[in-house]
Amino acid sequence: MKLKYCLPAILLPLLTVYIQPLYAQKGQRFIPVSIGETCPDVMLQNIMYFPVLKSNLSSLKGKLVIIDFWATTCGSCIETLKELDSLQKEFGEQIQVFAVTEEPAAIAKAFLANNKMLKGLQLPVITDDTLLTKLFPHIMLPHEVWIDAKGTLRYITSAKAVTASNIRDILDGKQP
Repeated sequence: MKLKYCLPAILLPLLTVYIQPLYAQKGQRFIPVSIGETCPDVMLQNIMYFPVLKSNLSSLKGKLVIIDFWATTCGSCIETLKELDSLQKEFGEQIQVFAVTEEPAAIAKAFLANNKMLKGLQLPVITDDTLLTKLFPHIMLPHEVWIDAKGTLRYITSAKAVTASNIRDILDGKQP
């Protein structure tokens, strides 16, 4: 008799753990996106150094979007941020680069303000991220996600692949 009541009490929390990551509020998809799939229209939030604090991914259609995952404790990420900032300036409105971290805004903002290499960085930075990390899971940092002008996930690469030459090739419709 006791097992009849204990089993639901045990199973319910377990089901919540497995089902909850798949869906966010309002049914947002948390299932990882695969190369060749259209990216879900998610809300990008907590954006620093960008005209708005929130923006839908769909509002960037028509541009090549590069999402760079980084952390304040990652030395190679710091070098990559500077390069990405230069590429964003070089290609202007044709591309949109976002530097994404799971770290809180206060930590990221203080780090960026106090790091000599990153003084004057104008690259949009998304902080407190949980959604993009689930959509584009990764182990290593930096981690680069390339979304084409139609909103399709095209590439997942290392930072070394994010070059002006590769960006030009993609914008010209070529395979880099």
